[in-house]
Amino acid sequence: MKEFDIENLSQEEKEKLLKEMLEENIVLKAKIKEKDDYWNKRIQKKNRKIDALSHRLSRKEKEIANLNLELAEYLKIIEKKDIELSYYRRKIFGSTSEKQRREDASKDKDIKPKQKKKPGRKKDKSISENLCSDDSKKETYIEDEYENNPDYTFVSEEIVSNKVIAVPARYKVIQILRRTYRDKNGNLVTTTINNASFTSFPNSYLTPEFLASLAVDKYELGLPLYRMEKYFKGIGLNISRQALSNYLIDLADMLEPMVGEYKVILISKDLLGADETTQKVLSEKKKCYMWVFGTMPHEKERIKFYQFEIDRKGDRPKEFLKGFKGYLISDAYSGYNKVENIKRVFCYAHLKRKFNAITYRLDDEQKKKSEAYRLELLISEIYKKDNEIFVSSESFDEIKEKRKEIIKPLVDNLFNEFDDKLENSTGKLHEAISYAKNNKEGFFTFLEDGRIPLDNNYIEGEVIKPFVIDRKNFLFSNTGNGARATAIIMTVLLTATANGLNGFEYLTYLIRELQTKRLPANYQEYYPWNESMKKKFGRPIKMKERGKKQKTAK
Repeated sequence: MKEFDIENLSQEEKEKLLKEMLEENIVLKAKIKEKDDYWNKRIQKKNRKIDALSHRLSRKEKEIANLNLELAEYLKIIEKKDIELSYYRRKIFGSTSEKQRREDASKDKDIKPKQKKKPGRKKDKSISENLCSDDSKKETYIEDEYENNPDYTFVSEEIVSNKVIAVPARYKVIQILRRTYRDKNGNLVTTTINNASFTSFPNSYLTPEFLASLAVDKYELGLPLYRMEKYFKGIGLNISRQALSNYLIDLADMLEPMVGEYKVILISKDLLGADETTQKVLSEKKKCYMWVFGTMPHEKERIKFYQFEIDRKGDRPKEFLKGFKGYLISDAYSGYNKVENIKRVFCYAHLKRKFNAITYRLDDEQKKKSEAYRLELLISEIYKKDNEIFVSSESFDEIKEKRKEIIKPLVDNLFNEFDDKLENSTGKLHEAISYAKNNKEGFFTFLEDGRIPLDNNYIEGEVIKPFVIDRKNFLFSNTGNGARATAIIMTVLLTATANGLNGFEYLTYLIRELQTKRLPANYQEYYPWNESMKKKFGRPIKMKERGKKQKTAK
């Protein structure tokens, strides 16, 4: 900007100068305004971008929050499925016995240090009196270089060890020959065949031993027919699986009248256990079932009864148990409600499993806060006290009295806890408590009779489990007739083994007798609980059920 001496300027120059300055000021203001507009537009543009980004950020934050909620739900579902998977894996592959858990207090007990074993000669594990209970299977082996030496006198002998030698099963084909002779008078005569093994099935190559072996292999050892067919081909016998199946159906037809008598005896009892499981039958278009019924282990007549039906309707047990009066132990399946004149007994093992399915994956800290675990411990305490009563009692009447005194207060307390926790419980815990509450009466019935066990484990473990194991091998039956044959043969075979008989030897004898006599006047002489049968075919048995110690009511 130029410098002027204002005082020496004329009036005209002053006006001119002022005019120039005003014009420059206008120009400057215009430039400033232009710059302001430019930057304001830039700022507005940036602000719009910031607003847009802020909106997008807010939207993304909401999406992230929603995704986190979904993730939390999925994690809960995964955790739930993991618990269910672990439970079913344990149920399928783990131990099936209802063993009681050790009390948490046992962890605080002093653990005694292991004592060092004293040096000495190690005991030979192969020397065992229980290795083989059948003396006919034992042979002795002696290397004695002094036996024939007169300079040595025998003093004693001892078992050094036992060795087990495998001798593969052998099958042989015996060709039965009939000879013809001519007597002095010129008449032709033929020889007679008196061996019962050969005369039992005159128009077939079957023998009682072969037929009994098929039944034992399939129903006691769980060997499916296609494997038998493969094995027979390997040893040179050409017998198809269809032929084997037909033989077993014929065997079932032979044993069916005797099984009918088993049912009459079964229905005459006043305490039975029952259960059911699926069976696949290819000729049927729907799910079929194998129903099982059994007497308790304290009975003289230990019967394991299998009944094939095409469905699970309540009419099935109603029809089968027609005429039965007494206690029926089972799960809480409503189909059994149709059976008349019974008092239902519900299984505490089923109840405990419902709580165990919740607590199975919990660690020690979680268990301390878990209501389900606390309720499960109450059930375990009932089991513990009831077992102590059983072991210490001499009769079922004594068990009944002790249960009223000791067990009933525990059961009352358990169901009072269910009453208190039902309203505020959710999920699986609510389902478990509701299951107990809805079936309360059946969970108290065991207190009425000392013979009634706390659970249905005997039926599940000793009756239905053998069929389930066999089913995993043979998978299905082609027809309902084959499934019926399975039920009949398993009833006879497993009832025999339950009463301490050798299944193969007993079934061989039974087939020979039934086939020879055709229609015996009295099946009673062949019942497996008869002393005569036990003397002929008895074998030591190990009872898995609680009833190892036999008790009788006073």
